[in-house]
Order: sequence, then C-alpha cells, then structure tokens
Amino acid sequence: MLARFYDLLLRPLQDTFASAQRLYIVPHGPTYYVPFSAMYDSETNTYLVERTAVSRLPSAAILRILQERRKQLVYTYTSQVLAYSLQGALPYVHREAALIADMLQADLYIEDEATSDALGREPRPVRHIAAHGIVRSDAPQFSSITLADGDLTALDLTMMSIPTGLLVLSACESGLGVVHPGDEFMGLSSAALHAGVQSMLISLWRISDESTFTLMQTFYEHLLKGSSPAEALAAVQREAIAHPQFAHPFYWAAFTAMGDAFQPLL
Repeated sequence: MLARFYDLLLRPLQDTFASAQRLYIVPHGPTYYVPFSAMYDSETNTYLVERTAVSRLPSAAILRILQERRKQLVYTYTSQVLAYSLQGALPYVHREAALIADMLQADLYIEDEATSDALGREPRPVRHIAAHGIVRSDAPQFSSITLADGDLTALDLTMMSIPTGLLVLSACESGLGVVHPGDEFMGLSSAALHAGVQSMLISLWRISDESTFTLMQTFYEHLLKGSSPAEALAAVQREAIAHPQFAHPFYWAAFTAMGDAFQPLL
C-alpha cells in the first residue's frame, strides 16, 4: 500500500525533489492520514525518509506565517515537560518525562501539577506533553489531551497563547483530526499552531508506551546535537529501519513532524 501511495502521489513529482534535503508536504483530503515518511519507492527499495526529512503543513500559506512569527520569538524560559499517567494507566509516562526533563534541564510537572494552567504563556523552546490523547471524529474541536484538571481540547488551544518552538504531543493519535470541505484540518495539531506553536511532533496511530519512550529518548539526543525537529525525527526513523526488530513502519512511522520544523532549537 505504501508503495502504491508513492507511485500515485510522489513518483510523478520525484524529479522536482530528487536532491532535496527538506520536504514540506501539504496533504489533501484523505491523505492527511498517510505517514509520508514511510512511503515506499519499490524501484530503489527505500522509504521516503531515507532520502529526505519531511514536515507536513495544514496549508502552504501557513508556512510563511510561521516563518514570520519565528522572527519575533525570544525564548525567555526553559523548556517544559508535563506528564499525566491517568493514575498509573500509562506506566512509561513518568519515566519518559523524568528522562526528557533531565536531558533538557526543563521544568517538570507530574500528575496533579500537569494542568492546562501549568502550560502558561511564556515563550519556551520546547513543551513536551506525555499523556493520553482522545480523538473525536464526531466533534474534532473536542479532540483532546487528558491532563490532571481535565481534557485540554483543540477548541481550548485555539483560545490560548503558548509561544513554543516545538510542541511534542507524546499521546495516542495526537495528530488526527477530521478533514472538512476546503481541506480545513480540525484537530489538536492545527489548533496548537494557531496558539503560537512553531513546530510539532505528533502521532498518527497508537504505539506502545515502551516504543514511544525509546523513540523520544533518541529523538531528543539528536535535537540536543543541533538537529531540527524534522531532521531529528528522520534520524530516529532511519535508525529504526536499520534495526530488524523495528524496521516495519508500524514502529517508527506513527510520529510525524509538522509546521516550521526545519529550524534547530537547542
């Protein structure tokens, strides 16, 4: 299927991005749900991410807005990590949060402290939220991340100001939404960009807490070495492809970069 998608969507255009090191993709209609990094070129036996890093955008116009907004950003606070495990239902959440907070020297908010108010309004290079995600296909504005004080919905995010270089939603299906007429993609990711987030790392389907923990650790290692979010994710995915146990796209293609994701942050 991923090879078929490549043949239909990318092969007609591959000469235009053959030497590209960075690729922005604006999905259309149902292709919002396609993991573009995992699109497979059967002629070269390679995934797209093995050739170039990828970031998706809800529209082409928003990239210019994000780039202009980035010029005004000054990070006056350290990074931030929030973790809420649903009273222990997500066993790796605390471990993931503690590790990342230590790596980033970030402010850490766990369980009862992990509230929507704790997100604040301060400009921060990274905000990482490890929690449960809920997708509401019937009412996408109510898709949410579950925090200690309740569900933080997409609608809530549109009314917030959280200037952030990178927002990581380490939660089930955090990137999903619903495509409406005019290709308006309603969900947490688009709402976060509206709220002042420059780039995001989001998930398209459920993967295990253990797999997420390993992926996040490696992702931040690359980020701390100076990679941009999209390039750091691409490096993680290439490492997974080379590992027989995790080579299948199910394990590495769930996460995708979104927004102005080719700017180093740390």
